[in-house]
Amino acid sequence: MKNHYAIFSQPPEENSLVLNPTKGCSYNKCAFCALYKDRKFRVLDLKEMQEQVDRIPGDMTDQINRIFLGEGNALAAETTYLKKLLAILTKRFPNLQGVSLYGTAQTIAKKAPRELTTLRKAGIDVIHMGMETGSIPMLKLLKKGASRKAMIDSGAKVKKSGIRLSVSVLIGAGGHHSRRIHVTETAAVLNIIQPQIITVRTLLLIPGTPLFDSPNWGTHSHPTPIETMIELRQMVSALELHETFFTSRHTSNSIQISGRLPEKKPEILSTLEQALNNPSEQFFETKYFYDGS
Repeated sequence: MKNHYAIFSQPPEENSLVLNPTKGCSYNKCAFCALYKDRKFRVLDLKEMQEQVDRIPGDMTDQINRIFLGEGNALAAETTYLKKLLAILTKRFPNLQGVSLYGTAQTIAKKAPRELTTLRKAGIDVIHMGMETGSIPMLKLLKKGASRKAMIDSGAKVKKSGIRLSVSVLIGAGGHHSRRIHVTETAAVLNIIQPQIITVRTLLLIPGTPLFDSPNWGTHSHPTPIETMIELRQMVSALELHETFFTSRHTSNSIQISGRLPEKKPEILSTLEQALNNPSEQFFETKYFYDGS
């Protein structure tokens, strides 16, 4: 189970300093996630955060240019709190280029447009929204707490504020019986939202979660590496994006690919085709990927 926790707690960005102004997740009802089940959501006071920041050695502060604010839904903190925290970070890290955090569709919906604009001006440049699927039945099964329309509206709201939108989706969320619907409708919603970043993860069933304990959990067994790549290829094929960085660089995935769409779509599909034609243990162990930019 520790391995599953590590996978779901992997920060969404590489090379970012991770600070936790919040503990737990304000929503904490996703049927597939066990990471925050043992603790209540709370926001640390600014004094605690100042102490957290002050503990970072002075000779390191100039080297830090990106910060990720955890844990599960830091956007749920009051906007005034986040603005003050960002002022602390900007003062402490002179070369800071951007700050990112998780934000659920529900939380984004509650933020007024002026609040998102305030956060952008204060330093927030990316909001990571976990959509997981565009299928209405799958959204309900995963207990995301937001409709497909809410995902679309929240995504548009973030983009309109000038903050970059990162959306995560789950390979395997449709299980075996609803795989095609999951892929087709997820791609359709992504085509509407047009996020600047898409991150793909693979669904893992964790003992003790509502999805694992559901009588329907058998239809959501872990995809095999081949099934993962087939589903990933189908999703990429269906995407019609204007300017989006697409990545499957996550420890839950059997293959890790990255590239900017639509420019790198042919190369990504070619890589997936090559992997499907060479399904060897060595292939997966080497973590072959196309590193697009």
